Amino acid sequence: TEPQSIGPLPDGNYEVQLAEVNTSDHPMTGITSTNLEYRVTSGDHTDRRVWDNVTHRDETMWKVAKIWNAMGMTGQPADWAEFSLKLSQYCTNKHFTVTVKNREYNGKTYTNVTAVRLNEEKPPF
Repeated sequence: TEPQSIGPLPDGNYEVQLAEVNTSDHPMTGITSTNLEYRVTSGDHTDRRVWDNVTHRDETMWKVAKIWNAMGMTGQPADWAEFSLKLSQYCTNKHFTVTVKNREYNGKTYTNVTAVRLNEEKPPF
């Protein structure tokens, strides 16, 4: 199946594979963030991508815990390095269901990942 047109994925649930986990500093602010890239694996939007970005700030620890637990890991990561490293080591190429919802901001549409659910065996820790 060929990917549909470029643009936001419609709101809904998608079967995905975590394709890549990258951590980098924003070039202008210097704030570190971890970017999760998911690839849709079935349906009309197969091979489309959706991203979730987690800024490394105390205010986003709720999101870290939510992602961490949704990906089958218990508790909470000890620090940002563990969060990024273990997601990359143990969750890349795993299959999930993500829920996405679009939002408008300054005339542009952005697709937000609002929920993640693991579709296979939990990581070994």
